[in-house]
Amino acid sequence: MCTEKISSWIAHNFFVFLSEKPILKGEMDVSLEEKLNQIEISFRNYILILDFLIRETRAELSENRAKREVWQEHHQNWKQSNKVFKNISL
Repeated sequence: MCTEKISSWIAHNFFVFLSEKPILKGEMDVSLEEKLNQIEISFRNYILILDFLIRETRAELSENRAKREVWQEHHQNWKQSNKVFKNISL
């Protein structure tokens, strides 16, 4: 997964988080239960973001590993053919 997609997803969710009411705004009309609910929602959002990042990072690492293995195989074949070519030309 490309990092631009991840960055835009994080930016969007961070903006949503910032646009919500502050958790502890100090007003008397906000009950303790409401504050705890807001904290719980924020915590769940953080968990979802972290879960997403972990899954995307694993997927990206897996893609990179596959690309690296293909490159290594290609490079190894190139080295072998280069050695053969050098031996023939001598």
